[in-house]
Amino acid sequence: MIVTAMLSWFDEPPELLRQCVRGASTICDRIVAADGAYDLVPGKKAVSPHSQRKAIEQTAKKCGMEVEFLRSRIWAGQVEKRNAVLQVAKNGSDWVMTLDAEWRISGDKIAIREQLRHFLANGYEEIAVNFVTPDDPSRPIEQKAANVWHVQQAGTQQHLSFIYRAMPKMEYRRNHWSLYCESEDGREVALFGALNRAGYGRAKTGVLTAPHTFEHLCLFREKKQIERNSLYIMKRDDRALQMGYET
Repeated sequence: MIVTAMLSWFDEPPELLRQCVRGASTICDRIVAADGAYDLVPGKKAVSPHSQRKAIEQTAKKCGMEVEFLRSRIWAGQVEKRNAVLQVAKNGSDWVMTLDAEWRISGDKIAIREQLRHFLANGYEEIAVNFVTPDDPSRPIEQKAANVWHVQQAGTQQHLSFIYRAMPKMEYRRNHWSLYCESEDGREVALFGALNRAGYGRAKTGVLTAPHTFEHLCLFREKKQIERNSLYIMKRDDRALQMGYET
């Protein structure tokens, strides 16, 4: 069984990247990573400082994971970047897993992997994980939240589907969390944010009960990343409102 993490990043602290890669090794065998800013980001660059790629590469090696980097470039948006990573990650994989730089994952690797094998053998198509967003009490909300969604997430604990069965056809559409797939038998499946879309069936969803936690540390990010993310989200949402979809 092969589980591949899908990491998109741009200009993140190396220690944050080391942390997210170490966490991914609790579940995954390999990482596919893409560097580069989004087109709407001010001062956008195609390549982050080399220390960041080195942090990912070295940590993956220490944790016994393979890592593959896509060609760095400036991306139209999150949908384009995530799709590029997904198309590479799903090849040769049984499961693919979303991974963000500010995630810290922990858990019982043996128990997690055993449960994923069970889900694989029994035809499950997406797996929900324990997703926690701890609050940072040291700062007021306006200094730590990039937008209203981050405000709403503070202190929450949810089960969200971030592990997906690798299928022949998989594609993010309309926004960066709605995933549309076609299974081996030709059945059209909507995962996570794409639920209830016309013509698509519901995915068979499992809940990971082996000891684990996905910590979403968005409220602990550095000022530069928060301000950049806040401005990008505002521009992204304005453009999506005009076009009817994200790029």
